[in-house]
Amino acid sequence: MSRSCLRPGPVGPGSPPAGYPSRGTLRLTYNWRMPRRTKEAPGRVTPRGGARSVGTAQSGRYTAPLPAEYRHSPWWVPTIMLALFSLGVLMIVLNYVSLLPSSPSNWYLLGGLGLIVCGFAVSTQYR
Repeated sequence: MSRSCLRPGPVGPGSPPAGYPSRGTLRLTYNWRMPRRTKEAPGRVTPRGGARSVGTAQSGRYTAPLPAEYRHSPWWVPTIMLALFSLGVLMIVLNYVSLLPSSPSNWYLLGGLGLIVCGFAVSTQYR
C-alpha cells in the first residue's frame, strides 16, 4: 500500500462525514458510503406467504358446530343487562340531583358505576 492512500483527503463530497475517522488514520474495511451487509445467506429469510387451503380433512381435528340452544341467550340475559345499566345510570343521576338519602355521596356514585360494570359483565353472556 502506498503512502498516498493513507493521507487524509480533502474535505468535500468525497470525504467521510463528521463522526467517521479520516482515511489517513484508519484503514476502512468497507466503503463508508454503503450500508453494511447484515445477512450472510442469499434469498428469503422467512417463507413466502400464499394461499393455503386448510380444511378439516388436512388438519385431522374436527370441531362440531354448536347446538342451537348454545347459540342463543336466554331471555333473562338482555333483561338483566339492561336493568343493571339503567339502575346504575339512575343511581348516578339521582345522586346528582340530590334525591337519594344523605345525598350527594361518593358511595352512590361508586354503587352506580358498580351496577354499570355488572351490566357489562352480564353483556359478555349475550349471544
